[in-house]
Amino acid sequence: FHSLKLLWLEPAKSIMKVMAFFRLDLDVLHLPCVLGTDNPVSKFVCSLSVYPVVLGCLLLAILAARISKRHVDVNAVFNLNGGILVTMFISLTLLVLRPFDCQLNPDGSEFLVMSPG
Repeated sequence: FHSLKLLWLEPAKSIMKVMAFFRLDLDVLHLPCVLGTDNPVSKFVCSLSVYPVVLGCLLLAILAARISKRHVDVNAVFNLNGGILVTMFISLTLLVLRPFDCQLNPDGSEFLVMSPG
């Protein structure tokens, strides 16, 4: 629904802002302020790195459990990773295809929808 050119009213407007995080739109986090640049490539790479960061946090939690001598079921870890991938599949697919979404300018040239500047 984020691509629809509609004037959203409250509470739908707030819900759409929260849902932007789930479609891996890191502009919600004001990424250019953190990175110091508004480069579309860096935003794209940071968005793509969300899953590896989540996987790293999962592996750190497993490592912490092993260090504290707690039993970690390997099948449960694989199931959890699979659940995370199933949850993020559509968002990751749309994210990978976002650089190919172009529109025409009035002069006939094209521009990227994700970076119209």
